[in-house]
Amino acid sequence: MDYKYSCVVDADNLYKTFVLVYLEPGEGGEIRETISGYELAEGERLLEVSPPSNLVKPRWNGEAWEEAATAEEIEAWKQENPTEEMGSPSPSPLEVLQAENSLLRAQITAASNRQDFLEDCIAEMAVQVYNA
Repeated sequence: MDYKYSCVVDADNLYKTFVLVYLEPGEGGEIRETISGYELAEGERLLEVSPPSNLVKPRWNGEAWEEAATAEEIEAWKQENPTEEMGSPSPSPLEVLQAENSLLRAQITAASNRQDFLEDCIAEMAVQVYNA
């Protein structure tokens, strides 16, 4: 079953949550989307973009996430969350997956090289045994 991740925004384009959406083939060949564990409220919609980071009150402007919180709301948030670092972006889910993908590719290459080495050793030992 195919799936995707989407952001939910309300009628004012304010970020609500990040959801998993299952893509299932319908009877007429169309793709039916089923949201896992969430039901869209009136006025809410899905966006196929990465979730916002380091914003107190994220709003989608049609191209990117922007801060919709007032200076007072931001200050109040900082008071409630003194250990959080504003402005130091955490890696996006895509960046995390890309890093994991690179690591896995390197591990596969290393395992393949080791397998080739072991096969060469076995072949060399066989030559030594059968030529002796």
